[in-house]
Parts: sequence; C-alpha cells; structure tokens
Amino acid sequence: KAQNQAARNGFYPKFNLELGGTWYDDLDGITGHDNDLTAMIRMRYNLYSGGRDQARFRQTEELINQSKDVRNRTHRQVVESMRLAWSAYQITEDQLAYLRRQISATEFTRDAYAEQFRLGQRTLLDLLNTENEVFQARRSYQTTRYDHIFAQYRILVAMGALIEALGVTGPSGDSDRAALNEQFNGIASESALDAEIRAQRAHFHELAPKFDAKG
Repeated sequence: KAQNQAARNGFYPKFNLELGGTWYDDLDGITGHDNDLTAMIRMRYNLYSGGRDQARFRQTEELINQSKDVRNRTHRQVVESMRLAWSAYQITEDQLAYLRRQISATEFTRDAYAEQFRLGQRTLLDLLNTENEVFQARRSYQTTRYDHIFAQYRILVAMGALIEALGVTGPSGDSDRAALNEQFNGIASESALDAEIRAQRAHFHELAPKFDAKG
C-alpha cells in the first residue's frame, strides 16, 4: 500500500519554495554594488512521462492484489491447520479414555484366566492370548498418547505460542547446540501442555462457529 501511494504521488504537481540571492561589484563596467534577492514558489508538473508513472501505479496495484492473495491463503492454511489439530486432539483424547478402559478390561480378563489356569480350567495358550491382548492394548494406548501430545504441539504451532508454552529460548547464530538440546530434553516423552490446551478449550469452542462461518 505504501508503494502504491508513492506511485500515486507521481500524478500530482510538485511545489518548491526557492530562495536565491546575487551580489555583484562593478558589474558590466558600472561602478558600485548590485545585490538581488529572490523568493518564489515554483510548481513543476510532468504532464507526460512516457506512461512510466501510470505503469508503476498499475504495477503496485497488482502487487497489492498478490499480497492479498498471500494473506488470504495463509489465513486459510492457519484456520485449516487449527481445525485439523483440534480435531486430532479431541479424537485422541476420546481414544485414550476408551483405551484405558480396554487395558483395565484385558488385565481383568488376564488375571481371571491366570486363576482359572491354576485351577486347570484354562490352557496355557488361552493365558498367553490374554497376555498378548493386554500387551496390544497398552501398545495402542502409548501410540495414541504420543499422537495426543503431538496434536497439542500442532495446536500451539497454529496459535504461534509453541516456544512460549515450552519455555525455551529459540536458537540464534551463536547458540550452543548442547545447551539448546538440553532445553528440549524430555519434552517429547512428557507433555506439560495439556493444562494449557485445556485452559483454551472454551476459547476454541467460541472460535469454532466463526471458522465455520468463514468456510
């Protein structure tokens, strides 16, 4: 917009306040002093400059349209990213609750089968099958747990608040790599972000209708 305004200025005349003075002694054979002072406002108006000003103006208007396209595309990407991250967060949160119940149920079944195995009512294969079910349930829980943590990171990235939430210092040209790595040590396996995300839940629910309205 600033470039467009600067290009528009070429269509207007320029006004200058000009002051001048001359001091002559014995000018053209005439003995004496001849002093002259002038003050004027001069207008300069380039009525025709080969279409240069008009071309520059059209160019800057096109640059504005391009910038709007970039802004709108970026806005859509941020909104879409937030939608997907929030959806993944909610889905994995529900999955974790279900998987916790599944683990509890499979562990109860395994313990019951172990007791029946001791009484001779179950085979060793039955017992091993229930142990495998417990293992698979715990494995699914851990996989979903990391997906849930990653969804939190994606939400904070979309909010532009990841670095602040993690409490780490961004790298600079002279950063010590070892010190930088130490800041992030343990973040991947232990997430302290869930509290921050939950604090924003009401805010996200308020934003959701606005996102839907914007399509």
